[in-house]
Order: sequence, then C-alpha cells, then structure tokens
Amino acid sequence: MRSPLVGTAPVLFMLTVLWQASDLAIAQGTRSVVVHVLTYGKASDGSAVGHCSPVTISADGNANGSARVGFFESEVGGTGDQWRSAGWMAAVTAAMLTDFDPRTMRVSFEYEGRIDGPSAGALMTCGVLAAVRGDKVRADAAMTGTINPDGSIGPVGGIAHKISGAAEKGMTLVLIPGSVRFDIDADGERIDLVEHGDKLGVKVIGVFDVYHAYKLLTNVELPRDPEAHTPQVTLAAQKEIRKKLSVWYDRYEQSLTSFKELKNTAGLSQEVINLYQQGVDSIKRSGELVEEGEFTAALWDRIFAAVCGYLALETGRCRYTYATRGYDGLLERLRNNEWLEDEVKRVSSRMKNEVPRSLDQLSVYLIACDAFVEGIALQRLAKEALANAPDEDSEAALTLIGTAAENQIIGWLDLKLAGDYLDLAAGYEGKVIPENAPWRQAGDYLRRASSANLAVFDAVVVEPAAQQLSVAGSEMRTRLMFRDRNYAILRGAEQYVFPELSRYFGDGDALGYAFLSTSLYTHIRAAGLLAKYYSLDAELNDSGYVVGVGRERTLAEWLTFSEDQARRSIALLQDNGVDASPCAQMYGIARVKSRRDLTQQMEGLVGFWSADMHARVIRLVSGLAQGAPAASLEPAAAEAESVPANE
Repeated sequence: MRSPLVGTAPVLFMLTVLWQASDLAIAQGTRSVVVHVLTYGKASDGSAVGHCSPVTISADGNANGSARVGFFESEVGGTGDQWRSAGWMAAVTAAMLTDFDPRTMRVSFEYEGRIDGPSAGALMTCGVLAAVRGDKVRADAAMTGTINPDGSIGPVGGIAHKISGAAEKGMTLVLIPGSVRFDIDADGERIDLVEHGDKLGVKVIGVFDVYHAYKLLTNVELPRDPEAHTPQVTLAAQKEIRKKLSVWYDRYEQSLTSFKELKNTAGLSQEVINLYQQGVDSIKRSGELVEEGEFTAALWDRIFAAVCGYLALETGRCRYTYATRGYDGLLERLRNNEWLEDEVKRVSSRMKNEVPRSLDQLSVYLIACDAFVEGIALQRLAKEALANAPDEDSEAALTLIGTAAENQIIGWLDLKLAGDYLDLAAGYEGKVIPENAPWRQAGDYLRRASSANLAVFDAVVVEPAAQQLSVAGSEMRTRLMFRDRNYAILRGAEQYVFPELSRYFGDGDALGYAFLSTSLYTHIRAAGLLAKYYSLDAELNDSGYVVGVGRERTLAEWLTFSEDQARRSIALLQDNGVDASPCAQMYGIARVKSRRDLTQQMEGLVGFWSADMHARVIRLVSGLAQGAPAASLEPAAAEAESVPANE
C-alpha cells in the first residue's frame, strides 16, 4: 500500500554479472565494444575540467549459475561506490529490457583511471546491450545520463565541461539527458549546451530513453515490445475488486463512526480535521471513478480514505490520552499493541500456506508480499521507536511517538491489504508456474540492484544533505525517515524484515517468492527516491508532500514514456494467455495518479515502473520473450568493437 502520507576525473574496473538470455545461445567466444564515458572534476589550478575516456565492455559465457560482481582496480580505491552501483543498475536494466535470465552470462567493464558517480548509467546500459547483441558502437560518440528501471534517462551535472572534454578527445556526437538544454558551469555561467557543442564541433542531442540513445550510438534499433492499447482488467477480476471496494468503504465508515465518538475536543485539532477532510475528498473521488468504471483506481482512493480516517481517529485518541493521562499514559497505550502482533501472526500464517501455483496467482502474491513487508517494516519501526522513546515529555518526544502511532495504523492497514490480495489470488487459475523457472535468480540480481540504488541515494542525496546541515549521516537518515515514509519503509525493511524473512514465510517456496517480491519493490522504491530527490530536484513541504520539482519537463517526459512502456510489457503477457490483471491494476492506478497533483504524479511514475517491472518478472518466470532474439555469442564475433562516425 502506498501511504498518503558526479563523476570525478578519469582504474581498471571489472564488473562481472552472470545471466542468460532465455533465447540466447552462449558460446565460448567474447564480444567487446568500446564506449566513451564523460566525467568532470577539478584541475590542478582548481578550475573545472571535463574528461572523455574509453570503457571496454565485454560479454561472454559463464556457467556458474548465480549473479555476482567483481571489481579489479589498477590502484587501491580507484573505483567508487557510485560507479559500481551504476554498473549494477546498467546490468540489471539491460537484462530486464531484453528478457535476460541471470545464469550463464558474464559482462565486464574495463576502465583506466579513477572514477565515481552514477552519471554513466545510461551509457553503460547501452554498452552492455551492444556487447550482448553484437552491435557495433560509434567510435566518435560519447554520452552522459543516469538510468531508470524502465530505460528512461535522467539528468546529471557538469555537462558543459563534459562536452568540452569530449571535443578534446575528437568526439563529434555527445548524447545528454533530453531535458537538460541549459547547464550552469563552475563559474556560475548559464550555458546553452547545444550551442556550446556546436562551437566545439560537437553535435549535442538530448535523449530521454535508452531506445533513442541506442539507435544513435549503434545505428541499430533496439528491439522493443509493440505499441499497445490500455491494458484491461478481466471481468472476473473486476468482480472481485468491486467486492473489495465495499470492504474498504466499510473500513472507512468504521473509522468515521469511532471518530464521531471521540470524547472532549480531541477530534477538533486542525491536524485531525485535515486528515478527516482528506478521507472525505478521497471517498468522493472514488465514487466518481466507480461511475466511470475505473474500479482499480477507485479501490486505491478508498484505501487512502480508510488510511486518512484511521489516522484522524488515532490522532484524536492520542490527543485525548495525552490530555487525560499525560505522556506516560500515552506511551503505555501505544506500547500495548497486541492487536497489531495478532494481525501479523494471522497474515503471516496465510503467506506461508497460500503459496501460488499459477503465474496469475504468483503475480497477485508478489503484490501481497509487498504490502505485508511494508506493514511489517512500519510495525517494527514503531516498536523500536516506542521502546526507545525518551523518558521525559518534550515536543521532540511527542513527534517521535506520534510518528510511531501513525506507522502502527498504516502498518495494520497494510496487513489488511495483504490479506485482501491473498483473497484475490485464490480466485485465479491460469498457466502453471514452469518448473525450473528462474525466479530465484531474478530475485538475486534484483536484490543487488536495489542495494546499488540505495547506496547511490545515500551518496548523492543523504550525505550531501548531512554535510550541508553539519550532522552525521545516520542523523540525516533518521530525519529523512520522519519526513518521507517511503524512505522509512525502505530502511525499516532493510534493517528489520529482510534478515528475518524466514520467520514470516517459512523456508519453502513462499520464502523464495517473498525474496523476489522484496527485491523487486525495494529496487523500484529506491529508484523512485533517486528520481524524486536527485533527478527531479523535488521540493517538499513540512508534511512530506511534493510542492514543486526543479525539472518539470523531465517528469512529464518520464510519465509519458513510463506509461507507454508499461502498456507494452503488460500487453505481451495478455497476448500470450497470461491474465496480467494485477499489472493492469497497477497501471490503472498509476494512470489516474499521473493526472493529479505533484505528489501523486511522483507516485504514478513509480506505479508505472512497478507495473512494467512486475510484468517483466512474470515474463521471465513464464519463459515469454519480447520476440526478437538477441544474437548468439559466437567466437567469431569477438574482434569488432566500434564503427565509424555515422550522422
């Protein structure tokens, strides 16, 4: 449940990732391509300077059967954490975009010098794809930009200096993120990047996605799923969703009934009134969507309304307890949460025992796992906060335990939602999950991608903010967890849930599916945080809502591309006899959100990524490919690595 609430200067770098394309015959030969990475840093006199250096990317076969990464440096510490993370992201994104299976393929990146930063992610993705497919890369082209899970490309810094570095190395084409037409150089001067390149004899082209970039770099179209219409939720699934509409409306009504019974003036604070009104507005929107036949988005609005209703109720109850029993009484009330522990045990038992058999059941089960893990993460965060709450009453202490109270309520409703998804899964039949399907391996490399994303987020967002405020990184992470519940969920899951998955899911297939789900959705959440705080430069108010973005065009272009990408991925499933209604539900909710305020637009973007990646995972498990097979790795293909310039 979604709650309401730079690269430096130019190391021998070897990144090894194992996978197998499901339709790719891997031989003993090696393919290599050369791409040109752009970086910038400080010269000896302190001025900013750009660099352009070659990266050799090689692909060959490996029968090890598990994902792994290896780094080989020409000097100690030459390879930075952000660069390694970008390499993982490139490998995983390339694999997911082309239906690879993570078992018997090895890819390596070889780079001389020192390097760090996430800004080569898009170029590395294109290079991996070219090496695997056997396509040749232009010798005079360079590129900069981050990479998102669906293949869209994000903004980076220092582009003007990078273009200058490219010109010095004889590059005639530089690809940059599509929305970055102007950049600020080290002297604070605003530069038109296209004009800057033209003066240096370099053609600068903005690209928003890996498909456009790949065509410009290789003069070859990267295979993509066909265009598709809006994915449909089956009538049978709609019938079950409409039942859940009634369930969540009843939950909302129950919260209002209890809210109206609040004693004294506990329910009359502005905070409580605002929450109450948000619930009322959400119920109204839900009714309008029902009239339009948009049941999945209507269900999300009713879930949101129930969240607001119960948060208003809980806030009022906390205010009343504090007024009548003081700080100690409030702590005692919140620590007495057996009701939440009982819900955890009940849903955990279902998660262990109701293991999916068909692809459609698996699709719903993965979403149920995500809701369950989110609920557990919030429950554990609340428990830890309450256990370590200050002994003395203070404004900071009240804020701490107030957040814990909110997390308990949202976690409880997440567990309810997980149970609802299990109810829906029971009604699905469809194709049986193939034996030896690579879902364990998929979870393994998605887990690495999520760790990479989180590491980059800490490096480019958390640590700079900590330095600016002169606080420790751990303190900055704690502050951000209070402000951004998605970040809190991510950190809570990493710390408390992932190490104990077997406690909740047992040691059978349910545990493996839970690992796949947590890896998938952690990867997407971390990418969403990077997009919000780094690529889009979002501005948040004190309540954590997005009130502005520094790059509006980037957000608009991403929403358009990600919606189209999700449509295509889901259609391939449905065209091959897989129901895919759960993916269509995610798409439908994201589509409605993408037309609302900035906070929900950001949620819609991540929703499209979720629908697309979820569909790709089900495709991987089912053995379906996107159609055009990748070229085989024959030994004779090892020598060609670049092509001449080609306008």
